[in-house]
Amino acid sequence: MRSFFSILITICFLSSYAQEDSYKTELLRLEQKLNSTSQSGLKIPVYKNIIELSFPNHLENVLHNSEELLKLSESVNNSDSKAFAIFYLGEYYFNIDDFEKAEEYYKEALLLYQSLDNSSQIMQLCHNLGLTNQYVNHYDEALFFYQKSIEIAESIGSKEKAAISYQDIGTLYNDLQKYSLAQNYYEKALEIYKQTNNEERIAAIYQNIGVLQYNWGDFVQSLNYYEKSFSIYEQLQDKQNIAISLSNIGLVYEECKNFNMALDYYQKALIIFEEIGFKPTLVYIFYNLGSLYRNTGNYSKSIEYFEKGLNLSTEISMKDYISYNYEALSGVYEEMGKYSDALNYYKEYAVIKDSLFNEEKYKQIGELEAQFQTAQHKKEIEFLKLDQELQESKLKKKETQNLILIFSSLLAFLIAFVLFLFGRAQKGLSGKLQTEIEERMKTEVQLNKIKGELEIRVKERTVDIEETNRKLLHEIEEHKKTMINLEIAKNKAEEADRLKSNFLANISHEVRTPMNAISGYSQMMAYDNLTAKKRREYIDLVQEGCNSLTNLIDDIVDFATIESGQAKVEKKEFNLHPILEFLYDHYTDKLVKMNKEALVLAYANENKENDLVINTDPSRFKQILSILIDNAIKFTEKGHVEFGFIHPNEKEIQFYVRDTGIGIDEKYYDLIFERFRQVDESTTKKYSGAGIGLSVAKKLVELLNGNISLESTLGRGTSFFFNLPYKSDESVSEDLTQPNQFNWKDKVILIAEDKQINFEMIKETLSITNVDLIWAKNGEEALKFIETNKNIDLILMDIQMPVMDGYECTKRIKEMTKDIPIVAQTAYALPQDSYKCFDAGCDDYIAKPISIDQFLIKLNKYLS
Repeated sequence: MRSFFSILITICFLSSYAQEDSYKTELLRLEQKLNSTSQSGLKIPVYKNIIELSFPNHLENVLHNSEELLKLSESVNNSDSKAFAIFYLGEYYFNIDDFEKAEEYYKEALLLYQSLDNSSQIMQLCHNLGLTNQYVNHYDEALFFYQKSIEIAESIGSKEKAAISYQDIGTLYNDLQKYSLAQNYYEKALEIYKQTNNEERIAAIYQNIGVLQYNWGDFVQSLNYYEKSFSIYEQLQDKQNIAISLSNIGLVYEECKNFNMALDYYQKALIIFEEIGFKPTLVYIFYNLGSLYRNTGNYSKSIEYFEKGLNLSTEISMKDYISYNYEALSGVYEEMGKYSDALNYYKEYAVIKDSLFNEEKYKQIGELEAQFQTAQHKKEIEFLKLDQELQESKLKKKETQNLILIFSSLLAFLIAFVLFLFGRAQKGLSGKLQTEIEERMKTEVQLNKIKGELEIRVKERTVDIEETNRKLLHEIEEHKKTMINLEIAKNKAEEADRLKSNFLANISHEVRTPMNAISGYSQMMAYDNLTAKKRREYIDLVQEGCNSLTNLIDDIVDFATIESGQAKVEKKEFNLHPILEFLYDHYTDKLVKMNKEALVLAYANENKENDLVINTDPSRFKQILSILIDNAIKFTEKGHVEFGFIHPNEKEIQFYVRDTGIGIDEKYYDLIFERFRQVDESTTKKYSGAGIGLSVAKKLVELLNGNISLESTLGRGTSFFFNLPYKSDESVSEDLTQPNQFNWKDKVILIAEDKQINFEMIKETLSITNVDLIWAKNGEEALKFIETNKNIDLILMDIQMPVMDGYECTKRIKEMTKDIPIVAQTAYALPQDSYKCFDAGCDDYIAKPISIDQFLIKLNKYLS
């Protein structure tokens, strides 16, 4: 058996060498012919022969000769050869996986072939453009070009070309997880391939159907189709598709937890893919190997293959596999407990996923599919109409022939009868016959006159009837509209009444619940035998009930003020961070009081900005965020609630509140922002509330010239977003950027800093401001200077110092005097670090590395 394979391999090598020698011989002959002629018209067909001979095994010759042919065609203004050259330039870039460049050349060639009315080439280019767009995940454009290719193929009677596009559309729908549509197109293609006995394409369809069965979870059927396909490809000695079959079989074994078998098939496939060097298939096998090693717990190998796949898919712009690899790497690092790396990869995955495809693209693809199916049905209807018209034409022709035959027979009989009468009484009847003829002519004239009058009356009557029908139809339509409007008005009235009743019931429940607690615990506090601990507990519960009532009254008042148009906003510039940090502290304490130990609150400043000033109403801004965070905490039992902000663009800033709670069904997205509306309005609902919080939040956002939206997955969580106009005060930073603009003569700054280089940098920065500096190298020295020097105007406090750190030093100074402002300077720049500084008693803080502009502006705030 081994000797047989050795002989087979030897024969294959000899065959390939023979083919290569044959190619070189023919190429040399054509190049000699090209060099021997100086006429452009004779060179063009030689260039075409060289390009066709070299494609696809000698792409460097395809590129060079296509470029030369393009120059020659442009010089002689030959559109046909120009289109040919541009087409093969597209083929060259497609085969080296530069799909964007390939699409550019294909589209240029398409325009030229359309002007030449070359249906065959137009069809081929439409199909190639479909493939190119599918590889870079432009699914709507891919579907458009595939459908165009099918239309042209069917119009010129090319079944195989139509079948190829049917198959590729099936693959496109498989990528989009529309498996039923994919199966429909695969079956159309398979029927044509079986008619033409195309084994290679039949094998490809089996491969595609195997993928569908895998996606449906039928692994037995999937393996069956993959093995059928593999058997045919082995007979055809098609290396690339043999490797794809091996990889897919490995995927089935991996899904069935037979990891050893899966690894064996993957490695066999990898050897062939590396030999071929086709990059999209290498991306595919790298991802499969990464997944397998992840499942077996070999995380280092898993990361190695996922990163290989990520780098290669980025190189050739395969966005779907870029997103798959980012998601997979995030999952691997999460399983390893490296949550920071996992989060970074997940953010990259989210960005690629959002840009990869959206609902608008799905809508466009649906519309293209509907248009294509409609066009197909129209064609069938037109064929049926033509067939019907043909049958009716034949029937009319036959009827006409019968009428002519009958008329001829009657005419012959009449002639014979007249001749007979004429022969018997030629003379006696001639006068009478003449009289009858005259009478008949008069009668015909009268009949024609009557007929004309009847036709006029019929037309007039028809017009009257049509006018009457038109008026009647108009009245019916108006009546229908009136009924519809009445039904809508009735439904609105009923809905308003239901909402009012529901709201009153909710308000009654929301008021009585805390009132019951207040009343009950107030009475129990009068008991004589009550311990101090119990009394404190009852006081806290009464206070909690009062807070609930106060919040409810505030919501109702806000809602009524907004509804009446009397709500006011007072915009001003303020720093976001103190409010956001206050909300973090407030709701962290609230979670402790609610005993929600399984729920974590996080404040994320994704832009790492510490001093961000916006122009809006701070109290309304705080109210909006409070409503959204309250909602998130209410509907989330475990996991996390995160809030923060990002900059979508320079004109606005986006705030968000994310949770891992119960989620919201998409059909309720609009409803939850309506007044008095809740997703669960039953009397057995789990979560309480009056149903006006989100309505108030939406109205407040709109009053601040913003907008609010949400994203949610049922059972997995919800994200609320609201955008507000963002106006940074650039004039201040531009006007106050040079130290010589400040004069702090007679001012004294104490700098608590253990690093001399940092002190020297601050000293150099402030040298031109005329300020006096005192240097303390640790917290203890700073305390001594405060005790002995009463003229210090400002303290710059480093947090990390030997002997005594900045936190402890600040607390001691504030116990001695509260008059000296303290600005913390720290290399810790996370949000929680800022409120550690504030908790210690600092009046402000600035993060290292220090921005000189911000540094001077901040000091000026306390020294001016």
